[in-house]
Amino acid sequence: MPAETIICFLNGLKWVSIFEILLLIILTIE
Repeated sequence: MPAETIICFLNGLKWVSIFEILLLIILTIE
């Protein structure tokens, strides 16, 4: 796998985890 593909994949995982954390915060507040 080229390095660029791995970097894109890691960036995608990072954004998914941020989105999940935001969802958890919103659900906790409500």
